[in-house]
Amino acid sequence: MEVNNNKPIISIKQLTKKFGGLIAVDNVDLDIFPGEVTAIVGSNGAGKSTLIKMISGFYKPTSGEIYFKDTPLPLGDPFAVSHLGIETIYQDLALAELLD
Repeated sequence: MEVNNNKPIISIKQLTKKFGGLIAVDNVDLDIFPGEVTAIVGSNGAGKSTLIKMISGFYKPTSGEIYFKDTPLPLGDPFAVSHLGIETIYQDLALAELLD
């Protein structure tokens, strides 16, 4: 099967997440293409985890859209997103307490 690298597998358009008066993610646009390794980096409190939680369905965006293979992602529905094959592995030191 040939992979079409010209079309993004995930496309994020004008994604925003607000918690009351706090804007955690502000109008993010991002395309992720097949075969790419994508890193999201930034300072503490920059919205990285919030962005990932919206992609994985844990949070419903305040506004914006997420597409997976040109189909709108079911926003705020982690079970539906998981059935599409999108999973999130969180960094948690409690998983390996004996490691430094």
